[in-house]
Amino acid sequence: MDLVVLLNSLISLTVFTVTVHGQCKYPTHRTNPDFQEAKRRLEPLMGLSAATQVTTLDNQYSYSIGICRQTDVIMERFSQETFVGAMQTELLKDKRQYNIGQYNQSELMAGKNWVMLEYAGGDLYSPHHCNGSSRRTIIMFLCDPDKTDKALNLRLVAENSDKETNCYYLFETEHSVICSPENLLIRGLSPGSIVVIIFCTLFGTYLIVGILYMRFMKRAKGLEQIPNYSFWKDFGNLQADGCDFVCRSRRHVSANSYRGIGDDQLQNEDDEKDDHLLPM
Repeated sequence: MDLVVLLNSLISLTVFTVTVHGQCKYPTHRTNPDFQEAKRRLEPLMGLSAATQVTTLDNQYSYSIGICRQTDVIMERFSQETFVGAMQTELLKDKRQYNIGQYNQSELMAGKNWVMLEYAGGDLYSPHHCNGSSRRTIIMFLCDPDKTDKALNLRLVAENSDKETNCYYLFETEHSVICSPENLLIRGLSPGSIVVIIFCTLFGTYLIVGILYMRFMKRAKGLEQIPNYSFWKDFGNLQADGCDFVCRSRRHVSANSYRGIGDDQLQNEDDEKDDHLLPM
């Protein structure tokens, strides 16, 4: 009987275990390759913070975001030990502060060149906004191969609070660690480099296949194994002729060669020109 109780306790612990990544906690996640890949790409940004300000027609707001950590700005009504990962502060009017997401209620998703981190469990909206649901924050991390420093450039894309449910604050920022390895490889090669790699690959294939064919099918030996050997042998001369034809600005005139003097050359050319005047 005690063994059954122990097994039931272990099963309960397994079902309700919360995935923890740094300071972030993911209550609804289970271990899978996609989730592990998203955590791996977000890992270098763990513990960083970012802030931004937005001005509207009637107010001005500042936003403070912690990446799987508490925000730099501490909410006045809370103690130091809080899970506030995203906070909104009014800079005018009432200067109220709102908890817009907690990192102990996180969600994590990833695509080829983006990672999405979501904080839920923020302060409740008023009854006429989003049916009084809790605030949540979505942070989109986008791929930027040129962004390598630790200072995150945070931007508020939208505050979607006109819906009945699923309202959110959407932020975005960029960093190179979010990029997939394939994207970084392509980004690191210029178009000219790609063309050179393709050309070398094709030429190498042509040379290897040609040598094998000439050696085993044609029984060629030595330099004769090179495919189209006669062409490559004269290739330098062909290049020189082509360069001479295209690049020379003056036509080359050959010098008159020496010839011996014969009777035909001693004949007076004027006499030849007058032959047609003689009577027939």
